[in-house]
Amino acid sequence: SKKKGPQKPYLALTMKELEGVHPRIKVVSENGDGDKSRKRILLSSHVLLQPNNNDANSNSNDSNNTSNIKFIDDPLTRLIHQYPSIPPTALQLLHSNYQIQPTNALHPIHLTYHNQPLSRLLSTLLPPHLHPPPSSYEQIGHIAHLNLRAPHLPYKHLLGRLFLDKLSPSIRTVVNKSGEVGGPYRTYPVEVLAGEEDYAVNVTEHGVSLRFDLRKVYWCTRLEGERTYMIEREFR
Repeated sequence: SKKKGPQKPYLALTMKELEGVHPRIKVVSENGDGDKSRKRILLSSHVLLQPNNNDANSNSNDSNNTSNIKFIDDPLTRLIHQYPSIPPTALQLLHSNYQIQPTNALHPIHLTYHNQPLSRLLSTLLPPHLHPPPSSYEQIGHIAHLNLRAPHLPYKHLLGRLFLDKLSPSIRTVVNKSGEVGGPYRTYPVEVLAGEEDYAVNVTEHGVSLRFDLRKVYWCTRLEGERTYMIEREFR
């Protein structure tokens, strides 16, 4: 959500655990009760799980305090009782902007491996002494081309799997440059880290389709200007 104001610090989009996760997961979620017209606003778990320390009239031995909330008719008043760590002004904005209603139960959202951004997976799975993890790559057709540094090579197949999982279906093969540039065509050896062993790529630039074997052609995306010059001046 692009709305800003007193309510923003209490929304799930501020949670560090959700950085890089799709914004729809951070803001709203379809209700699981079959009513597609209703949405849920996701609040930060750090806010929801804070104990009620602001209610001077509360008694830890009085179990009726919580149960009596459901008998309050005004939804905003019930929200203020349910979420004491959120200021009433912020709750009023949440209530008016998102039409949130009091609830008698928490509904957990489970984020799996497939919901996590590539950067978080790389930082989590690689040991700290290898940070920052490799994150850049060059896409050549269906191939993602990495240039791993020597310290990362023991983890090359793990890295290849991660890149393939997060970049598919546009990427079907992940390779790493395994030697130096050389030969009459300035080619370089590559090693498949994950995916199909298919080096025949199709690349389209300015309406021109190119098909070549990555092992036999030196390709650099930054030389697009030179290729355009050749197409316009040399191959007309």
